[in-house]
Amino acid sequence: MKNLNLILLFFFILTLNYTNAQKLVDVLHETLTVNSTTSMSGYTRNTVEVKLPKGTTGYIYRMSVFKKGGVNVGNGLLDLLSLIPIAEVKAGVNLSKYVVGNANGGAVDYFIFTTQEDKSAFYNKYDENWSSCKSYPNRVSSCISSDECINRTIWFGFRNNNVSQGLDVYLEVVAIVDEVKELANKTTYGFRITNETTSVMNFQLSTDGVNWNEHSLKPKYFNNYNFQQPEIYFRISTTDSYLKYKIKYNDRFKIKYNQTKEIFDLYSY
Repeated sequence: MKNLNLILLFFFILTLNYTNAQKLVDVLHETLTVNSTTSMSGYTRNTVEVKLPKGTTGYIYRMSVFKKGGVNVGNGLLDLLSLIPIAEVKAGVNLSKYVVGNANGGAVDYFIFTTQEDKSAFYNKYDENWSSCKSYPNRVSSCISSDECINRTIWFGFRNNNVSQGLDVYLEVVAIVDEVKELANKTTYGFRITNETTSVMNFQLSTDGVNWNEHSLKPKYFNNYNFQQPEIYFRISTTDSYLKYKIKYNDRFKIKYNQTKEIFDLYSY
């Protein structure tokens, strides 16, 4: 019995220390306007970039919908969440009490994107060419805890389908950051690759030149690929083989057609 009590005490201390190693970080609070479908003065869609801190394990976001020009939220989301234990924040306990009242009937479709290509296609209404990590049609004000769609950069997209009423969406995002992971992942290196062709380009990236991960870029799009080392490997298939390069983080790269070799190739610039 004594040994059992010691084991339980050990796990209690371990849990307590892990909880203390987490913190809340204010990431975003911004108003985005989405006009009505009949408005001549603006766009029915809007997007915003959200940069999540290193070590993020989840985030809470509050979306408050108002008639255009009527934003009024009172206390900020971070201030409210700081009053409750972080374990309850992670579990999403009673977050509905922080929802700002929405009595005007305003609703939006909203989406979470993990690639810039999908975000841009959504914003530009290329509706056959984008997909989202999460989608929520016809939603009113809400406050949600999520451990999905976690990249260093994500995007929220909003769409107003109302015929006559323009809306303002006030978005707040608070990240839950594991300080141990944050310290372990202090340095990341970005590799920007642009597809300058008129076709979807499939290619592979690797940290060791042995284990490869598949990636693709739509025509005329770019993306930033983050790694914890300053050099990685790139390869792209040819008719009967692969072109393979070791690339460095402080260069930018573009895929385009090599007229001399008559293949798609990678160039630094």
